[in-house]
Amino acid sequence: MPFMWLVLLVAVVLVIIFALASGARRKTQQSLELVFQQAGLVRQDNPFSSGSDFRWHPFSQLPVLKGGAKRVTWAAAGSIDGCDLVAIEHQYVVSTGQVTTFITHTAVACRCPAFWPSIDLKPETVFHRLADRLGHGDVELESDRFNRRWRVKTSDPDLALGILTPEAQAMLENVPRAETWSIGQGWVRVVRRSGIKPEDLYAYLRRPVDLLELVPPEMRVDAPRA
Repeated sequence: MPFMWLVLLVAVVLVIIFALASGARRKTQQSLELVFQQAGLVRQDNPFSSGSDFRWHPFSQLPVLKGGAKRVTWAAAGSIDGCDLVAIEHQYVVSTGQVTTFITHTAVACRCPAFWPSIDLKPETVFHRLADRLGHGDVELESDRFNRRWRVKTSDPDLALGILTPEAQAMLENVPRAETWSIGQGWVRVVRRSGIKPEDLYAYLRRPVDLLELVPPEMRVDAPRA
């Protein structure tokens, strides 16, 4: 009898834990939905059956989003300050046979001029500094702090310098370290390897828009507006 009571007690505890976790997830989703509504974006869960949806196009060439469009758990689209914007959450599974891990990325993209070159910003690492010593450096900008923070890869260094103004560099010096940036093909994209908390969502949605606004007007002339 004591063993049966122990089994029953464990079962009750597991049910309570599951109920609390489900309630917390539901509350988080409701809070996220409220932020999207206030920002003027429309969100849809499990939105893509294929990669042809326009909301997937900004992210389709990003190698970190393994598994493609079918791994997108939600997508949101709309505009902020007149800039067309798309945001997604992407999740895939990595299994070693013994351990299964869910890898989550949150990504946001806003429109930019089509003539902008490809610009990839990734955190500077010790391996990059070693490459510098071997003569394989990247693009150097005005800010030493920016150069220590970011590794810059671009198809057109001159145009990249016109986009990554001192003001843009100052902004990028202070964004969360979990983020990487990718510019090109008419989009400014920000990718974070994690989910997003409701209290951080609006600032994250604004991130590419804020960068765009720091670029000189003459460099933004053909950015599509909503």
